[in-house]
Amino acid sequence: MNLPKIDPRELRQVLGAFVTGVTVITTIDTAGLSHGLTANSFSSVSLDPPLVLWSQALTAYSHPVFRDAERFAVNILADDQIDVSNRFATAGADKFSLTRVRVGRGDVPLIEGCSAYLECRRVVGYPAGDHMIFIGEVECIERTGRRPLAFGSGKYLIAQPHDFGMLSADQASSNRSRLQAVRLATHAAVELSAQLDETIGLAVWGNHGPTVVHWELSKQPVSLNLRVGAVLPMLGSATGLAFAAWLSAAETSAFVAADLALAGGATSPSAVHDSESLETALTGIRASGLATLTTVSNFSDRSADSVNAISAPVFDRCGRILLAMTALGESDKLDISPEGRVARALKTCATQLTRSIGSR
Repeated sequence: MNLPKIDPRELRQVLGAFVTGVTVITTIDTAGLSHGLTANSFSSVSLDPPLVLWSQALTAYSHPVFRDAERFAVNILADDQIDVSNRFATAGADKFSLTRVRVGRGDVPLIEGCSAYLECRRVVGYPAGDHMIFIGEVECIERTGRRPLAFGSGKYLIAQPHDFGMLSADQASSNRSRLQAVRLATHAAVELSAQLDETIGLAVWGNHGPTVVHWELSKQPVSLNLRVGAVLPMLGSATGLAFAAWLSAAETSAFVAADLALAGGATSPSAVHDSESLETALTGIRASGLATLTTVSNFSDRSADSVNAISAPVFDRCGRILLAMTALGESDKLDISPEGRVARALKTCATQLTRSIGSR
């Protein structure tokens, strides 16, 4: 049977979908010189006896050293050690001159500041295609509690706890549910901002109204004064309109009344000015699933004369709005039309979050 030839570049991309930690493998040669390289091809093999493995390209400059070394150490990098990862991924550089180390078993260097360490005695090396698989017996371990660095799809990632699956009905009505939702939404905002290259904000309903809990900035944010904890106007922000559309009137009436009293000072041509136009606007928002506001001009420290904003709701298991996810961009660049790229991506993301949280 003739199998189709696998494209190495496509295979690399597929393998990149498997998210891993990042390690630097270190050892010393017979002259006592330190060697190290970045590797994410690290895995546990056995707990009894304690065995681990990693692999190295046969063409690597340091391969003869690791092939003949009696010992090696696995330095599991922390999430603030991207510079260390990049340094040890570079061939031929003096990698240890800028790296703080301490001496481990057999004089093998251990990199300071890592998430964890495994000091190993090399058991065997197996040639496997263009790589060699090294198996080592773990003789000493250490865990520092620092959060580990992750890598996937060709980029560094931050590893955090993830609440997978459906939340219980009791959780959905509790503050814990909201905290879990914000955590999920924060991860989603990172991905959405990178996908669209737009600033993404997350807001929840607080004691004083719509309150920002996270900003994920684009490469060129519309303002450098976007603050977490800021309370947004009900009718002068897309975020506020989203809460006005899906919260009960009993919860929002005081805030809406205060904003209507200030309608004469509205900073957007699309802002609501009276009760009648408010009801029409909220009906349209519920129908489309999106709240929008155009050419808002009351941003301080802004790089643009005005901004556009579009917001989508995320619901809990009981169908109550839990948070609003908002895209923000320069008015002449951010298309907030209902069928536009940003609107579709934002709505899809909010829908997926709602499903993950467990909405009925």
